[in-house]
Amino acid sequence: MPSSEAYDIFQDSKNRLWICTDNGVSLLDGENFENFGIRDGLPSNTIFSSFENKKDRIVWFITYGYGICYYDEESGKFKEPPFNHSLIKIFNKKFINSCKFDTLGNLWIAYDYHHYLMVRPNGKIEMFPSQEIAETGGCEILSINGIQLIRNLKGPVAGSVKKYFASKNGPNVLIKGSLTSNYTASDFVKNERGITVIANSKDLIILDKDLNSSLINLESDILALCIDLNNKLWIGTVKDGIYTLDLNKPGDTPENLEQFRSLSVSSIIQDKNHKIWFTTLNYGLYCMPNTGIRNFFPNQKIPLIYKDLNQISIVSQSDGIYTSDFNMKSFSKKIGKDEIKQIRKGPDQKLYFCKALYNSVIPENIDRNNISASSVEFMKSYFFVGGKTFLLKYDYKGRLKETHPVPSPIIKILRLNDQNILLACLNGLYIYNDPDKFIPVSTPEWIARTRINEIKIANDRIFVLTDGKGMLIYDNYHLDEFKHFTIENTSSTNCIHLSSDNILWLGTNEGLYRFKLHKKELVLECHYSISDGLPSNEINDISFVNKQLLVATNKGLSVFSSELDPNYNAYPLFLKYVTGNFLDTLFRGYSSNLNLKIPSDYRNLSFKFSSLGIRPNQQLVSLNYKLFYNGGTKFDWSSFQDRNVQFTNLQPGRYTLLIEHDNPLRKSKFISRINFEIEPKFHERVWVKILFWGIILSVTILLVRFLWLRKLSANEFRKRMALAEINSLRNQMNPHFIFNALNGIQNFIFENDQEKASRYLNKFSKLIRQSLEFSKLNFINIRQELEFINEYLKIEKMRFPEKFEFEIKVGPEIDMERSFIPPLLMQPLIENSIKHGFRELENSGRIDIELKLLDPNTLQYSIIDNGCGLNKLEKENPGYKTSLSLNILRERFELLKSQFKNNKLLGMEIKNRYYDQKYGTCIVLKLPLIYD
Repeated sequence: MPSSEAYDIFQDSKNRLWICTDNGVSLLDGENFENFGIRDGLPSNTIFSSFENKKDRIVWFITYGYGICYYDEESGKFKEPPFNHSLIKIFNKKFINSCKFDTLGNLWIAYDYHHYLMVRPNGKIEMFPSQEIAETGGCEILSINGIQLIRNLKGPVAGSVKKYFASKNGPNVLIKGSLTSNYTASDFVKNERGITVIANSKDLIILDKDLNSSLINLESDILALCIDLNNKLWIGTVKDGIYTLDLNKPGDTPENLEQFRSLSVSSIIQDKNHKIWFTTLNYGLYCMPNTGIRNFFPNQKIPLIYKDLNQISIVSQSDGIYTSDFNMKSFSKKIGKDEIKQIRKGPDQKLYFCKALYNSVIPENIDRNNISASSVEFMKSYFFVGGKTFLLKYDYKGRLKETHPVPSPIIKILRLNDQNILLACLNGLYIYNDPDKFIPVSTPEWIARTRINEIKIANDRIFVLTDGKGMLIYDNYHLDEFKHFTIENTSSTNCIHLSSDNILWLGTNEGLYRFKLHKKELVLECHYSISDGLPSNEINDISFVNKQLLVATNKGLSVFSSELDPNYNAYPLFLKYVTGNFLDTLFRGYSSNLNLKIPSDYRNLSFKFSSLGIRPNQQLVSLNYKLFYNGGTKFDWSSFQDRNVQFTNLQPGRYTLLIEHDNPLRKSKFISRINFEIEPKFHERVWVKILFWGIILSVTILLVRFLWLRKLSANEFRKRMALAEINSLRNQMNPHFIFNALNGIQNFIFENDQEKASRYLNKFSKLIRQSLEFSKLNFINIRQELEFINEYLKIEKMRFPEKFEFEIKVGPEIDMERSFIPPLLMQPLIENSIKHGFRELENSGRIDIELKLLDPNTLQYSIIDNGCGLNKLEKENPGYKTSLSLNILRERFELLKSQFKNNKLLGMEIKNRYYDQKYGTCIVLKLPLIYD
């Protein structure tokens, strides 16, 4: 804090604490103080008080001599409202008593002794005298059954209390009871039960709901009042520190808290975690973690609490035994200084004290300096006393009956039954079986090497507390069946108390734990420590008196009230600031739900959170986060510490960060949502990516189209060239066919057979016309091709009527009308059979023409003759060369193959064939077949 002179403390709606001092403002966010001064925009360093506009949650501050200002969350600076200069002129260095916003957004300001003014939302200022403002129901007016009370008027006012109390229907309404004419209200508070408390100098006026008053006088002037949730009144004074008064008990007197007696208390509040905070004019800020704890015997080690039928005995290690009744208003000293380990009442109704055995006898032959009586246990007719080296057995007349050396120093003795006792020792756990046997407990095996701090029997269970190994629970006295419980960060379990409702209280070296014993399981419910008001975390003993929990610690005795609730609520976390690249501040302010725009240069982000509901090293409260990216989960729930969450290498896009603040014991959970979007760099923007890839795609499409068109054009060119070559070859065959036909006509003329010559000429002319028509086409159907062949064979029969016969066979699967093949391929081959194959035959020649399908796209065309065959023709004519027509056909087939690349069957095959006991020739054409 910037100063130890503090005037006011205020908790805003975001759970932050603002402390006003003579040297600026201090902000406590639950972890750190952040101090502000003139450099941060404050018009003055002297700040008297703060308040909040509930509508927009802006926190305002009252300065000394410089009007008012407010805190701007976004900039982290203080700013003055536009009307502040007008206020400064009106006040003219006068003291502002109080300010408050009403539900309409009007700001009411009380100043001087008699005046109020109102600032409308548009900045217009209106002034009122005090009584007039009382009738309007203004900002600093508290309603008491229709009575209006004006707050914070300094100094005496003529006219008695009517200046402070006025009815809505008219002035001059007096409160029942006697009040002095010079009464001034320095502070007042009101609780939910209708009780109003008014401070007037050293007087405390308490009004019930019927306006009946009672007056309490204190020794010091009253500066501050606060009523907590337990209906306890806290009174801050100028010289005597703090007083408390239980408003649940009419007629009770204020109790001065000794530890704060020298303080000058200027303001008191109870925060939403039930802690009491107060500011002082000489020693800064104080916090009382839990108002339900009363502490006695400060800085004294209290090892033991003993409860009798009508009193409580408290053992102080340095100061002896103190006793009190069950109200525990005060303690009286009973026995002087001594070191006492245990107090027990025996069956003879006498008290037995260990170490000094009161009403017991130590044998004369044993050195008293070696006796350390740590525990006593009673049987039916005798009792046992345990020490460092012996177990002593006495009768109830104090006579020593037996002495037994022990295997380990005894810490505690516990009766199991009439014959057996259980010994908690420095090294392990033993059963003593009367008369003479020490049997070590060996389950678990490590217990033989472990110090036992405490043993207790409750609800048919044996509870064994160890030093460093947690707690063992044995069921039904069976020492071989156990449950082992440990507590994180706790090395020693010291004492235990089990209530009738199965609530188990466990004292450790790290504070007090409360468990619910459910069947064989322990469920942790609460944890109490120094942070909750205990004077020490070292717990030595526990006891219950009149529903109050008594806890003996190393630094005093604590008494817990029945309303005690030490567990903090799970407050929502507020985003304090966001840094980019762990250096530059991108956002500053306090918010639990917001949307942030992050510049594109920041991919490493750190989120710092704040919550007044989290204390340092707090147990039982978990902080978890979960991150979503563009609607999908990027991280599962993960825990974090130090209220700081960091992310690295984040990609541009929309994110949602969920922060879970969970207190499982209170079953309270808050989830804060932070939406943020990392803007993409120029080249990462969606439209830039779309444009870039659109250009790439367009260029690719144009390039592919260009190459495809180029290839298509090349294929079309090659196809045209192939067709041109085919037509050229086919046209080369036509003169050859015509020449042969004219030779036939010439023969008829020479033979003077005019009739045959005329018929031959008619058929020939018809065949020529068909040949010319077919030469224009790339494909003709099979029927046209066979009709042409048939006509040609008839012409050849006219020339050689006895020389050959022919037959044409067509497979039934062939559709001759819709199936198309290249034209004029067969005629040259048939001509070769007639001209060359039958050259030596006068008659009996034969030509078979067969057509069948090899597959839907391939036609097999076979021409078979019974001529001389190729072998004989080549042997008898060494100079024989393949006819021109065959060479042209082979070239045409090569061009067809290039045109129909997918058809691997295309081709022409000429071979000898043994036919009807003679050699002949077989020509097989495999032609491409297309359909209309």
